Amino acid sequence: MSQALAEAPVDDPSLKPLAQKYAQAEAALKAHPNDPNAKKAYVNAAYNYAHTIEYVSDKLEPVIKYRAALLLYRRALAVDPTNAPSEREKDQIEAIYRTMPGGIPQE
Repeated sequence: MSQALAEAPVDDPSLKPLAQKYAQAEAALKAHPNDPNAKKAYVNAAYNYAHTIEYVSDKLEPVIKYRAALLLYRRALAVDPTNAPSEREKDQIEAIYRTMPGGIPQE
């Protein structure tokens, strides 16, 4: 799934600003892992990036789109397990994968 996340802004250049914002939030969280503002900024950046990948980008193949979004939703939930929008979207993608051969991607 990390491969899909790396490919997303390459396949759809309009995602680059969101990728950069996510990377900045990730760096800030690593620098200050207990800062509630850093956590909130990271969760928001991850969710916004995932949501745009999933619903807005029309240049990504489904295998890239859904794997990248799922990874970002999971990362947001790792920082804030109570983030309802990320949980809802993660559950929806996982439900789709349950109907496919190979099941839910793990990473």
